[in-house]
Amino acid sequence: MALPIHLLSVVTLPKGILETIEKFLNRLFWSGLDSGGKHHWVSWDNLCYPFNEGGTNFRKISDICQSFSVEQWWYLRISNSLWNEFMKAKYMVGNHPVKANWQKVQYSSWKALRATGKAFAAGVILATGFIHILPDAFESLTSPCLSKEIWGSFPFAGFVAMMSTVFTLMLESLASGYHSRAGLRKAQPVNIGDDDDHEENDGRHGQGQGHDGPQIMLERSNSSSLIRHRLISQVLELGILVHSVIIGISLGTTENPKTIKPLIIALSFHQFFEGMGLGGCISQAKYKAKTITIMVLFFTLTTPTGIAIGMMITKGYNDQSSAALIVQGVLNSASAGILIYMALVDLLATDFMDPKLHTSFKLQVIVNVSLVLGACCMSLLAKWGGT
Repeated sequence: MALPIHLLSVVTLPKGILETIEKFLNRLFWSGLDSGGKHHWVSWDNLCYPFNEGGTNFRKISDICQSFSVEQWWYLRISNSLWNEFMKAKYMVGNHPVKANWQKVQYSSWKALRATGKAFAAGVILATGFIHILPDAFESLTSPCLSKEIWGSFPFAGFVAMMSTVFTLMLESLASGYHSRAGLRKAQPVNIGDDDDHEENDGRHGQGQGHDGPQIMLERSNSSSLIRHRLISQVLELGILVHSVIIGISLGTTENPKTIKPLIIALSFHQFFEGMGLGGCISQAKYKAKTITIMVLFFTLTTPTGIAIGMMITKGYNDQSSAALIVQGVLNSASAGILIYMALVDLLATDFMDPKLHTSFKLQVIVNVSLVLGACCMSLLAKWGGT
């Protein structure tokens, strides 16, 4: 055990490796020496809660690594070893360790590339909502084929887009609040052992409460962040799917080759970069392989399904009928509101307000240029493709 413990104390292992180790530990706990799969009745995070919080007092590998980091900091403060003298001479010349100018953590190359691509995809999604979908919604709901007394006297397209944005915000807030309340209910103490054990456990807990509390709060914070990332990916895919069905039906019912060609080019372009942005959200949500496969299939097959439906209803479909204009206008408005909200709040604000991004002015410039470039390219496609 000496070598693994030493490795954990001197090296910060990647999060993926720590999760893999904990998966093996969880599988060993529920399966034992049996090679067959067993049902995991309780998640590993819940097993790692203290006894008085309903857990088994296991220790997470990430918490062990963090405790070793704290130990190294303590040695730096009190020890006079050769390592201590080297660190002070290199980083803390004439300064207290707390006031030392430690080098800030920079974005890794992969994270920088992902942030740049995500900004470009967010620009594409933003332009899709503002330039492509919302004007089409206004055009449908203000068509001369509709009653001017009802549809011409009020901007229904803007109203529906605004309400879809508000409902998306409310959905995220309510879902996050529900998860937070569920986490608080889950963390209620349970009775373990007899009264004497209670007294001893309470005494030990009173001494270590300052250490267990931040750990529990950190776990809840990470869990809430994961739930939010999953909600973001689901709502974003919903907005993309609604637009994909509509544009697929429009493409399937179009019989003019001059209209089909630029429509396919524009559709391929923004579907590719919408998928890029959605893929980034799905990767942050840490879904299981089955859920990822289902979401990818929905994203991949929605537009072809809309095209197939459009081809089947071509003869009896009238895109200038009142019902078709209203349905298309309302769905386009709702889709535009969802995409605009997701692009600005969940895709851009999260990365642009990241303190790690602020440490590199060069990366900030690259990400901002990528955002503007994605929005401009998608806007030019609207001019060139006539969509």
